[in-house]
Amino acid sequence: MGVSVSKKLGDSVTRNRIKRVLKEAFWSSVDRGGAEQDFVLVARASVGQVIEDRGLEGAIQCVEELTDSGGPDEDGRST
Repeated sequence: MGVSVSKKLGDSVTRNRIKRVLKEAFWSSVDRGGAEQDFVLVARASVGQVIEDRGLEGAIQCVEELTDSGGPDEDGRST
């Protein structure tokens, strides 16, 4: 599991908080069983605002929307 957060999203404290919240949201939303897989989340600018406004619950909702959408498209980007 990897999380990439650009310096554009804030200082190191802010970026690390975003990483922690996204990891917690991801692991609470995804079934840990099954085949071994690697996951990489790339935080976009709007995720900082979602986490600030709605906290962990907002991040969980975003991750669930991502996993329900079927994942990334053929270019490797999520829809």
